[in-house]
Amino acid sequence: MSFFEAINTCLVKKYFTFSGRATRSEFWWFKLFTFLVLYGSIFLGVLIYPNNPEVIGTTYAILTILLIIPRLSVAIRRLHDAGTSGWFIFF
Repeated sequence: MSFFEAINTCLVKKYFTFSGRATRSEFWWFKLFTFLVLYGSIFLGVLIYPNNPEVIGTTYAILTILLIIPRLSVAIRRLHDAGTSGWFIFF
């Protein structure tokens, strides 16, 4: 699975899908995508609004909230692929 296929799968096709399985490549590509989006927003915020940390924090919080469901769903599906229950995500 490629980088863009993983993003499409996690954000469009399986946004609220907590059953099934996720391959290693899907999980890690989407993890990289969320890392780039979240920390890229901080980097751009510092460049655009260097004296306004409230804007940077608000942008980061909104993106975190928008990405929490697909991050949980792909992590739970990855746990299923590894042969464990999705409830282990809470441990």
